[in-house]
Amino acid sequence: DGYTIPYVSTWAARADDKEPAQIVQATGERVRKTALAILDQLEQGALVAEVPTELMSLFAPSVQPYLISWFAYDPAEALAGVAAPALIAAGTTDIQVPVSDAALLASARPDAALCVIEGMNHVLKPATLDPASQDQAYSDPSLQVVPALVDCVAAFVRDE
Repeated sequence: DGYTIPYVSTWAARADDKEPAQIVQATGERVRKTALAILDQLEQGALVAEVPTELMSLFAPSVQPYLISWFAYDPAEALAGVAAPALIAAGTTDIQVPVSDAALLASARPDAALCVIEGMNHVLKPATLDPASQDQAYSDPSLQVVPALVDCVAAFVRDE
């Protein structure tokens, strides 16, 4: 296992103008343990009735069925079953999906093109790991997609 894909939507929510990962880290070990316990229940297909306020933006009752549905999928297995050419792109400053997930996907499809883009975050824009940089990348529509990604996609299309 080791994939964060099922967890992507848990980190996609925003609260108090902070990334959810920041919220969890800032509130300490108790909240982290509670979040992991909630994830365990969701992974088993069980809805969680009582979600602490500090985790509501991540595990609201309205999103729990969606989260549960993602646990049914193994991204590597799904990709391995696709016969079409595949491109796997990952950014080194993606705070939602680590580059290691791209490596796991690539191991399932050794013939896939793999592009690891230095300084690209989850929304395909340039960013550092600094929270202010991430916030700007997520909220500033004037920021362009990282040019290296455009080059990667163009090469993939050209070669296929």
